[in-house]
Amino acid sequence: MHAAHEVFVGCADRRDAGRSWHFHNGSDFYFQHCEHETDVYLYQSKQFDFILLDEATHFSWFQVDYLLTRNRATVSGVRPFAVLSSNPGNIGHAWYMDLFDLENLDRNIKKGLYANVLHVRNANNKWQDTFFIPAFLEDNKIGVERDPEYESRLLERNPDTAQALRYGDWSVFTGQAFREFDVDRHVVKPWELPGKWPRWRAVDWGWDHPFCCLFFCKDPLSGRVYVYRELVQSGLTDEEQAHMIAEQTPYTEPISITWADPAMWASKNVHGTVMSSAQAYIDNGIFVMKADNDRVNGAKKIHNLLADREDNLPGLLIFDNCRHLINILPKLSKAEYNTEDVQKQDGDDPYDCLRYGLSNVGMHGGRRKKENEEPEAPNPWQAISELL
Repeated sequence: MHAAHEVFVGCADRRDAGRSWHFHNGSDFYFQHCEHETDVYLYQSKQFDFILLDEATHFSWFQVDYLLTRNRATVSGVRPFAVLSSNPGNIGHAWYMDLFDLENLDRNIKKGLYANVLHVRNANNKWQDTFFIPAFLEDNKIGVERDPEYESRLLERNPDTAQALRYGDWSVFTGQAFREFDVDRHVVKPWELPGKWPRWRAVDWGWDHPFCCLFFCKDPLSGRVYVYRELVQSGLTDEEQAHMIAEQTPYTEPISITWADPAMWASKNVHGTVMSSAQAYIDNGIFVMKADNDRVNGAKKIHNLLADREDNLPGLLIFDNCRHLINILPKLSKAEYNTEDVQKQDGDDPYDCLRYGLSNVGMHGGRRKKENEEPEAPNPWQAISELL
């Protein structure tokens, strides 16, 4: 508001302690808040020609998406637009990167694509036109003149903070949950996993938010876990989700268990019958078990698996066809009130699914046979199951 006083004085009248300004041509400028998600409804039925969101990544996509419905022309001849300015990080980091195609920031700058409108898919999976203008310290000439030593002080701060704020680096940010995740090391090309390695699945239920199913496989000797298949789609019923999972599971893959979001056991009325999503899955051929929903412990398991094993390779490898999981992991931030947890945010469904899939990795065991050890007696039940 102090900056507004410098810019608006002489051409607008200050009102409501500087929270609104009335211009001589009849226009009004408002400084408003939207601290909580439900605050969006304070603006229901209102309309604004221009919406300016400062530090937009501090807002969830739900908040931004709703506020943009208020971006409407109040007079003829005006084309409404919105400006979403921000630094990297916080709960909106993922949707902001998608909205402005920041995954390809360096490539697009080199190709000069940011001189043109970008046609991208937003978090609603709808095509939208956006325009991104990279801004750097040098662009703030007034700020540099006022405080020429600011850059040197900034570079003395936390390296991730300095990198993000000084150079607009969207690959790192303060409070990044899984700083150790490296696409070049943790993501691999698909290959034929041995048929005898243990396999299992995990499900994160969703309707508006997409449901997600991840397929896991474990090397019983090294303990390395592979995520080798991903299903993600919104707007599917419980039955349709179960059918999709069944259709995408080849009969040659011996899935031992399917861990599922514990919320799937909540009862609901479906066509006059009280049942749960878990029961609907079971009725349609996908037997599910309640997953471990300890968020802190789940994050700890992922940290442990991202670390290298004795062979200097990570304990978690993800096939590059699991693009939603790969996309969200580097964009997750630490929880505000518990840095051992991960902040809930839009698009984190594959992360929750990954947590569920690590519910009891130890059960998918295996051990090295000791030298001179007698072979185990054949298991008749195993022989029967292989014939089925």
